[in-house]
Amino acid sequence: MPNDMEDHLLTVLSVASGVPKEEISRDSRMEDLAFDSLVVSELSLKLRKEFGVTGVDDELDLLETVDELFQLVEKHRAA
Repeated sequence: MPNDMEDHLLTVLSVASGVPKEEISRDSRMEDLAFDSLVVSELSLKLRKEFGVTGVDDELDLLETVDELFQLVEKHRAA
């Protein structure tokens, strides 16, 4: 069961990608969520606004799974 932060991040991913939240898990591959440069830009904006995560644009381009995104957000929120 996801915690509040995970649930909120799944919602942000769903809105950014257009994929229903119920179809997204930590094992989901970013490419399966149709992440292109426009979606990455929108996600970057939402991460900054919703989670206070900044300066991760280059890292977002390298992510392969949703779990890696969770780890990135957790790392930057802890910093």
